Amino acid sequence: MKINTKIIKGIALTAVVAIIAIIGYSFFQSRKVADGIITEIASPYIPQIPHPCNGNPASSVELGFPIMGGRFAEFNADGEVFVTARKFEHGGLLEREQGSTVIHIGSIANPPSLDSQRGIVYNAIDNLSVREGDYGKITLPSGRYWLWSGIGSDILVVSCNSNGVSDPKPVR
Repeated sequence: MKINTKIIKGIALTAVVAIIAIIGYSFFQSRKVADGIITEIASPYIPQIPHPCNGNPASSVELGFPIMGGRFAEFNADGEVFVTARKFEHGGLLEREQGSTVIHIGSIANPPSLDSQRGIVYNAIDNLSVREGDYGKITLPSGRYWLWSGIGSDILVVSCNSNGVSDPKPVR
């Protein structure tokens, strides 16, 4: 009788550990779900724009994968610009169907600094919550800017003005 009880307890413990491991892996893979939760808590809802400039932007810059805490991308901007994050990976157990991230933008004169324990980016002049397939909008005075993405998705910045964005320094 003791052997059967030990076997049952062993099987139950193994099943619980396996379930916790599967949930933990799915939940924390690439910080995607955690970043989405932080996005919803820390950033006010910003209306998303499906296709700015009627789908024909006058200027655009591709900024690669500037992951928060790593190298930042740079670009020049003047006026209203639209930012989107592309190429989200999908497939985790607890993942949403539509990816989202927080975009941090600041003046190149004040490079970003990250408090990784609290998840705070310093020197950002604005933070945009951007959902996959949509654009966030920000108006920037003429100048050079840095950009970080919370989960490092491929970043595209567009403008309806021919001089709205230029001179990118992407992160590859």
